[in-house]
Amino acid sequence: MSDQQFADTDAENISIASRVSKDFTLPVKGERGSDIVWRSDNDAIRIGENGAASVIRGAEDVTVKLTAVVTYGKASAEKVFEVTVVKENEPVEGLQKLSYDEIIDVGGTIGTRLKDAVNNYAMDYLYGQMMDGYLKEYENHSHSGWSWLEGEQPGKWLEAMANARWMDEDGSIEKAITDVVDRLAATQTTENRGATGYNKFAGYLGNATAEIRNSKPVKGMDPYEMYSTLNGLINVYQKYRSDNPDLADKALDCAVKLADYLVATIGDEDTFVPYQDGTLSTMHKTEFWPLAITNGVTIAGHDVHQGWEGTLLIDPMMKLSDAVKDVPGQEEKSQVYSEWVDWTISNIDKWASSYGGYGDTPYEDLDKVASGEMGIDEIQHYVHAHTFQMNFLGFLKKYQETGDRAYLDKVVGAWEDISSRQKYITGTVSVGEHYEAGHNLPNTGNVGETCATNSWTLLNNNLFELTGESPNRRRAH
Repeated sequence: MSDQQFADTDAENISIASRVSKDFTLPVKGERGSDIVWRSDNDAIRIGENGAASVIRGAEDVTVKLTAVVTYGKASAEKVFEVTVVKENEPVEGLQKLSYDEIIDVGGTIGTRLKDAVNNYAMDYLYGQMMDGYLKEYENHSHSGWSWLEGEQPGKWLEAMANARWMDEDGSIEKAITDVVDRLAATQTTENRGATGYNKFAGYLGNATAEIRNSKPVKGMDPYEMYSTLNGLINVYQKYRSDNPDLADKALDCAVKLADYLVATIGDEDTFVPYQDGTLSTMHKTEFWPLAITNGVTIAGHDVHQGWEGTLLIDPMMKLSDAVKDVPGQEEKSQVYSEWVDWTISNIDKWASSYGGYGDTPYEDLDKVASGEMGIDEIQHYVHAHTFQMNFLGFLKKYQETGDRAYLDKVVGAWEDISSRQKYITGTVSVGEHYEAGHNLPNTGNVGETCATNSWTLLNNNLFELTGESPNRRRAH
């Protein structure tokens, strides 16, 4: 390739966020080694050294043109981006949930089923009979298959049982939670620079074999499993920080170490994974490509999901960003995790469009769903209901943090389309785990998948908490 071809290629491959609400960093090196210098046509974004972009927000949204001047040898190329600096907004508090000690009892059929689920299923069966086997896979790092069922159970169990604290009359639930957190913490990797591949780095919390982590930081379904692990650990921290700070601190420490591992190993693939002291290793970061089209690695789950099975981690990462902002010694990590989410969201369409050569831009096209130009089933070739709804929960947390209605409008637009065409009389959604065209709601076959029903319920509940609008509450109910 000529110098001009290198410059043109690097210019074409630059990707940056289209909406910003805080300072960010622009790339200064191209994928093929070119140098990138930036110009801004508006003081709402000021470019400093090493790509540091300072954002000044005002009373209205401002569109800024950023020009990347890419130089390779004696050749150069330019690429212009329009970036919206979001107007000054206040974080959205939303409605507040009851704390565990404000719940005296839950009666009737719902109460009976809740108590049966906790005592007979969660405690007697999952914890009493199955949990040891799940945790041994973490302890031995012995899982090399595709199944996520074993890896997701400890996190899901922790999240549910922390929510059931109001039922813990004899302390058995807290004792079991402590046991699971202790065993998980003992399996988390520590830094070992003499190890191979991504086994060098601290913070991995999963069941993948060392052989898998020679070439990738997570196995295919790890992000899906880590979604549950992070949510479970964060929920334990939030429910027990007042009365059992030792348990809460250990749970938060595990979550922070895992999040740090994800931030360190998943990012711009042209950069290197840092060690804990900030020095760089020789291992490249990885991205949520649905297919191994660049560096030979894919970490985003099933390829048909076009990257969204990796990006769903934005939900617990935003939850952790909020949890640590007032924790002494962890405050700065709140912004680190939030910026990682910004980077992830800004690349959704890049990763999704690579699948099959279709050029899908699902994140951008959520605006067309909101305007009625497209159906939710049309934004990419396979729209997996549960996976998309998990991502939507992350968008809502970003809206809650920033007050930027663009996030909320995308989710509400999708919700309205799903509610009008994809919802069964029971309130559930999904046919064969995905969204269908038209009003196709068959009564037989794989319909109303439990996973999709769960995230649909959470989505409706979150929308109700943020907006106070009763249709969301009725769907959840």
